[in-house]
Amino acid sequence: MLIKASEIPCDKAIESAPPPADKAANEDLKKQLEEKTKQLEDKETELKTVKENVTTLQTQIKEAQDQLAALEDSASQEKAALEKKIEDLTAELNTARTEVLTLSSEKASLEEEKAALQAELKKVQDQAEKESAEAEAAIKKAWEEAKKAREEIAKLKDSMTLKNGDTVTAGGVQYRVTDAAAKTAEAYGTAKKNIKSINVAATVTIKDVTCKVTAVADQAFAGQKKATKAVIGANVTKIGKKAFYGDSRLKSITVKGKKLKTVGKQALKGINKHAVVRVPKAKKKAYKALFKGKGQKKSVKVK
Repeated sequence: MLIKASEIPCDKAIESAPPPADKAANEDLKKQLEEKTKQLEDKETELKTVKENVTTLQTQIKEAQDQLAALEDSASQEKAALEKKIEDLTAELNTARTEVLTLSSEKASLEEEKAALQAELKKVQDQAEKESAEAEAAIKKAWEEAKKAREEIAKLKDSMTLKNGDTVTAGGVQYRVTDAAAKTAEAYGTAKKNIKSINVAATVTIKDVTCKVTAVADQAFAGQKKATKAVIGANVTKIGKKAFYGDSRLKSITVKGKKLKTVGKQALKGINKHAVVRVPKAKKKAYKALFKGKGQKKSVKVK
């Protein structure tokens, strides 16, 4: 049976394009396969023609034999001519049979070569598919690693970016960012309970960013029973409610800055009755008004 080119399994499309070198080998094998298929088709046609010739010769011999039988009593010359014709036709038949055998052998050889080419092509295709799968796996792995790296970079960047609520402890005092854009912070407590000296800095460094300390939070230093001294930094504009509530030993509060605008309710309630609040001379009058009635004893002075 003649094998159609469309039935050859090697013509199946490869889903992933092979690398350039394998692609060239693949194309070369396909070309060779097409040539062998064409040669095989030509041999099939040639073999069919020869077989038809054999059939014709066999028919002619049969007719001649029939005529010979009918002319057994005819002249010897005619008989000899018919015998010669039969001999010649027999020789042609033998030649045709030999040619059939030769063509059949060549056809078998071509079929073997074609099968070998198909096997080689399949091998190349399988290798191409394997390499394509490996390449896809490598790309996927690289993409996942890149994604992970981007996430780690984003996380690292986030950890280094100043945000509201970020905290730090400096000089025993705890600070947190109140406005990352404005780079401001507030003092909101102490790292340890019962410290003796509270020093609110003018600035503090959080995540390598220098922030102005502009406030003392509500109840920031309340209950510091052993604190005797407090210094309020130069950039503080607000002291929150009950900031020094119940600090019974607190005798000295120094306000270094001239920017203080607000002092919360009961900010000084419970501090030592002999306490002194020292303020800049230029702001003495204004600050006396700010600290008035913040819960402290009347004996507490603002100087």
